[in-house]
Amino acid sequence: MVDRFQHLFDSLKEPIVVVDQDLRVTYANPSWSHCVGHSPSDALGRNCHKLLLNSEYRCLADSCPAEQVFSTGESLSLDCPDHIAAKGRRRCTVSASPVLDDSGLVIEVILVYFFEAEPPLRDRELELDPGKVDERRRTAQLNLIRDISRGVLSILDPEELLEHAVQAIQRQFGHYFVCVLLTDPSEEYIVLRATSRRDEPDRGPEQLLRFRVGVEGITGHVAASGEPYIASNTHEDPLFIPEGSLPNAQSELVVPIKVGQRVVGVLDIYGDEPGAFDDGDLFVAQSLAEQLAVGLENARLFAAEAQRRREAETLQAATQALSSTLDLQNVFEVILGELQKVVPYDSSSVQRLEGSKLEIIGGRGFPNLEELLGLSFFLDATDNPNRRVIESRAPLVLDDAPAIYPEFSVEPHAQAGIRSWLGVPLLFGNRLIGMIALDKQEPGFYTEAHAR
Repeated sequence: MVDRFQHLFDSLKEPIVVVDQDLRVTYANPSWSHCVGHSPSDALGRNCHKLLLNSEYRCLADSCPAEQVFSTGESLSLDCPDHIAAKGRRRCTVSASPVLDDSGLVIEVILVYFFEAEPPLRDRELELDPGKVDERRRTAQLNLIRDISRGVLSILDPEELLEHAVQAIQRQFGHYFVCVLLTDPSEEYIVLRATSRRDEPDRGPEQLLRFRVGVEGITGHVAASGEPYIASNTHEDPLFIPEGSLPNAQSELVVPIKVGQRVVGVLDIYGDEPGAFDDGDLFVAQSLAEQLAVGLENARLFAAEAQRRREAETLQAATQALSSTLDLQNVFEVILGELQKVVPYDSSSVQRLEGSKLEIIGGRGFPNLEELLGLSFFLDATDNPNRRVIESRAPLVLDDAPAIYPEFSVEPHAQAGIRSWLGVPLLFGNRLIGMIALDKQEPGFYTEAHAR
């Protein structure tokens, strides 16, 4: 797990260390290494407890929950002793999570230390005059950043992460409306993905909001420019687009969510009075956006790894099917069943190339499969998508097959209700032996990723 996400762990400000059952360090990010005064490579293989005892953060050694996690297999979180703060150090919470092997045994524990962040320079200067800074608000801001940091490390579902973030922001500060919008695959639009509002917590905008990047609204502007934007008075701001379900939006703060230099979304916060946001709010919003970017990238990498694992398992199951039975229909049933786990379809067919025609020799999901088996497509007679796949020896995606090829709406094909269509050639070495066709009853479903 650490190997897959090492570049993310290395970039986090929170100290992170991974230990084995003997509490020996198997990974340490630069932040943790800085705490104990050793380089990451120097810390490897050494006892985590002893390293902490010999550092200025020796108090943290009293709150190392790794042994408990190895014993119970459950994650836990502990506040470190109060005397840390009494000595002038920042308060700290340590979170411990198990790393499991394929059999479910705990083989390592990930320890993450969440320190109360130091205030930004501007606030530290203002602390010279206690009347100019709201200490309670600043503490709430720092607690919120810590809360989102925990979510980033523990939530691997992007939708769940975004919901957690907007609800935490709205709950902590009582903003009128908080939402996150992400760019669509074309990067032409930015689309609403998660919302939370003060007056009606379960109600977002009345319709799915999307804005054209660089063209529509403050969110579209920020998505294109990559720079934050504060509208102190929305009624006077030329970029603001009124939303009927948010009649009390008087001010708006929008910051980009960036992975590297690429904008993948925006964090959008509305106030119900003019001038609701200042530089302190901007600092916090940017910090939260940075955390969300790490979380979204983390989730993307985890999903990609899971997809590759499913693909490998599918290939293995298909290979086992080929070697375990000589019954052709059983082979098709197993292979097409495994394929559906990684490339969804409503119906599918296997077609064998015989001279100048394709013959359906197997299939799945059709209401009239028996009627379709043995059906042939003559490649030199009329134009059809099967012919294009065979001639090009390359995958072909149709967003709306009946709109291009009327035969999809004619029996015996009509019963399947095919809209999206994906055809892939079957090659044995350089010899073309047929094709597989996958069908969906919704248009525009298949992508180049499915074809791969």
